[in-house]
Amino acid sequence: ASKLYDIYPNPPKQKKVTLRKEKLNAVTGLEVKVENAAKILTSLGFATEIKNSGQIVSEVPHWRDQDINIPEDLVEEIARIYGYFNLPNVLPPISFPQKPDPIFELENILKQSLKYRGFTEVPTYSLVSAEMLNKAKIEKENLLKLSNPLSEELLYLRTSLLPSLIAVVSKNINLILQKTEENENKIKIFELSNVYIPQDSETLPKEVPTLTFIIAEGDFFEAKGILESLIYDLNVSGINYQNTEEDSLVNHLKAADIVAGKDKIGRVGELSKEMLLNFGVNLKVSFLELDLSLLLEKAFKEKKLIPIPKYPPIIEDMTFIIPDKVTVSSVIQSIKLSSSLIKSVSLINSYDNSRTFRITFQSRERNLTDKDTLKIRGEIITNLSKLGVNLKQKEG
Repeated sequence: ASKLYDIYPNPPKQKKVTLRKEKLNAVTGLEVKVENAAKILTSLGFATEIKNSGQIVSEVPHWRDQDINIPEDLVEEIARIYGYFNLPNVLPPISFPQKPDPIFELENILKQSLKYRGFTEVPTYSLVSAEMLNKAKIEKENLLKLSNPLSEELLYLRTSLLPSLIAVVSKNINLILQKTEENENKIKIFELSNVYIPQDSETLPKEVPTLTFIIAEGDFFEAKGILESLIYDLNVSGINYQNTEEDSLVNHLKAADIVAGKDKIGRVGELSKEMLLNFGVNLKVSFLELDLSLLLEKAFKEKKLIPIPKYPPIIEDMTFIIPDKVTVSSVIQSIKLSSSLIKSVSLINSYDNSRTFRITFQSRERNLTDKDTLKIRGEIITNLSKLGVNLKQKEG
């Protein structure tokens, strides 16, 4: 006789699947007797045993080894033999949708607002190259580097969206040069994405949801105006501006930190010309950065209905000489604090180092007189003199 060869030396182990009575009844919606369920499985070739606890332990036949793995598979076998038409017709329980995540609601409002103001959303990679960081003069040592990058173009986790958006502008610079009636000769793009702030060596980076937009051929005042319209849409109050710290990305002489309460929630202004030239962009570019996690804490405040005053306002314009080191926002804040009868202050004109402000005086209790406003003007001049700001005298 020839030698015996075993070509199936490792047969699979016998598979057993356990089905509880409670599971069977919950899935089918019926009260199925354990004995009947075991009888159905036995007829299909399963070696079945009923435990005292009401469990059905079934040995899976070899021809069903690939498709019977979990208790639900046994329920399906029992149900199809029992008859699907015998199962009760019951609608699934209604689950009311949960309240959407507030950050998504905030992002949707911002996207809609920017869309109606002529912006286009652009998605860019969260990973940036060493070349891009060198152009932006960002220290690579302060960023997280991947140990196994897919390419050298996707190496570092970014801490700002600005370099990525500037790279988009540099690739589409011809759109600005091709001015038509439909094209306003500007590139207005934005991105909503996370930036990654490194923590200590044993902690994952902090992911900060951020809105960033840039306007190629835009200035500080245009970006600030769009910011204030967004703030109005979100019903955020108490926004102030402070001098921003100097870094490689922004022109700190034409940029400001955005402060709400005690929190810095972003910055707005113009980008550094030197940095833009590194990307091949020889244009004036303005920008806005907002930390959405901090902005969310200030947004969606309830609006209060304030009745229209019975008494008319008095509106006056005042022009001041402002030193370079003093910000317009600090001047406006000082004017507002001079009297509770000052309802609004707005900058209406600028020339050299002089600024003209329109001030609205109004009382809810009586008509104001020239004597009232004269006293308040004196308070304004006194308060501003402490900042080195002086009233511009009329010539002649």
